[in-house]
Amino acid sequence: SLELCTRGFKCCTLLDYSQVLIDCAKARAAECNLSIEAVQSDARSTGFPDESFDHVLIMGNSLGYIKSPADSQIMSEVFRLLRLGGWVVVDVTDGNAIRSNFNPNAWHEINDHTVVCRTRELIRNTIRAREMVFNKQKGLIRDQTYAIRFYESQTLTSLLEGAGFQQVIPHTGFSPHEAKGDYGFMNNRILATGRKL
Repeated sequence: SLELCTRGFKCCTLLDYSQVLIDCAKARAAECNLSIEAVQSDARSTGFPDESFDHVLIMGNSLGYIKSPADSQIMSEVFRLLRLGGWVVVDVTDGNAIRSNFNPNAWHEINDHTVVCRTRELIRNTIRAREMVFNKQKGLIRDQTYAIRFYESQTLTSLLEGAGFQQVIPHTGFSPHEAKGDYGFMNNRILATGRKL
């Protein structure tokens, strides 16, 4: 949302389930003198009126963390929120890339002082992971476990079409990282677009 504001979008609304992340976004927006509306809510039932938005972006693996049928509920809510002609963009990890390059143990350095170590287990379309973050001076700074459901192009397309979206196109082969390495689930992406007509 902050990036969109810097590029000239005037009315950006950020929604997240985490109040901590909402507070972080508000602080960064204030530092950068940017105006965004940051709302803590559940994406399955946002509380916004019908047809409130021109476009909706679901970024950074925000699908797949809650038990089914949560993802279809989220997509139905997005469809309700969009005005006619509006687009949705969904950004998730490419499940085919996960399967073909699966590594149960991996680590990478975020910067000169911070290392992330992961142990993972692949069960059908779900990965269970333990992620530990170490600071070279301070020691262990985070140890968390989580599970995430992942999608391939066809299953993501079916999810969007099932919610009523048309002109659904999945784009694969995208990675935000130039250097090779294991960045958790942020390496290989699917960006799917769909339109409410």
